[in-house]
Amino acid sequence: MHSLKYRGNFEPEWGYPDIGIAICETDSGGHDMIFLDYRKCGKDGEPEVVQVDQDKNWEITYIAGDFESFIRALVYEEK
Repeated sequence: MHSLKYRGNFEPEWGYPDIGIAICETDSGGHDMIFLDYRKCGKDGEPEVVQVDQDKNWEITYIAGDFESFIRALVYEEK
């Protein structure tokens, strides 16, 4: 599989696994990020959406089966 890279606030030297594309940070201040995970589908498939947690030894947690499902599950939260 060809490596997919995102360049922006995410810095590869932070140690996140090379599983796909980082699409957003969380409110943890950079200690976990949301990724499109291409490990199962390959470069031409539909990636899953996962959370990668730096503080838990790069633990990967499944969030959604695809990006559309992830977006549809988002809710507005008032502070």
